[in-house]
Amino acid sequence: MLKATLPTAPPPDARILTVTDADDQAILLLTRHPNGRLAEVHRPDGTLVGRILATGTTRHYSLTDDQDQVVATAVGELSLKHFQVTAPSGARIAHVSKTWAGPVKEWLTPSDHYKIEFTRDISEPARTLIVMMTIMLDLSLFGPM
Repeated sequence: MLKATLPTAPPPDARILTVTDADDQAILLLTRHPNGRLAEVHRPDGTLVGRILATGTTRHYSLTDDQDQVVATAVGELSLKHFQVTAPSGARIAHVSKTWAGPVKEWLTPSDHYKIEFTRDISEPARTLIVMMTIMLDLSLFGPM
C-alpha cells in the first residue's frame, strides 16, 4: 500500500513484465502505463533505465534515458512491422522488423519473431531501450499484456 503512494510507483492498473535471464533471474522490468502510450524500463533494484513514449501515433516513439534526455527515436511504417531507429543527431542506428515465424509457429502459437539490426555501435541505455521497445511494440500492437 505504501508503494502505491510513492511518486515513483507505477499506477495501480499498470502492467508489469519481468524480463529474466536463463536462470530465471530478473534483469529488467517493463512497466506499461494504463494508457498504453508510456512504458518505463527499470532494473530489478528499481533504478530507472529509461522510458519509451508513443508520440503522436503508434508509429512514433521517443526513447529517453533516466534524465529524460532523448537517446533515440523510432518511426514505423504504416504496417507497424518495420521501424527505423535514429539517434538524436538523425543518424540511423537500428532497424526493427516483425518477421515471419513460419507456418507452425504463426498458426499454432501466439509467438512472434522480431529482428533487430544495429547499424552502428550504440551506447547504453539506447541499446537496452531499443530491445525493450520491441517487446513493448509486440505487447501493445500484436498481443495482450
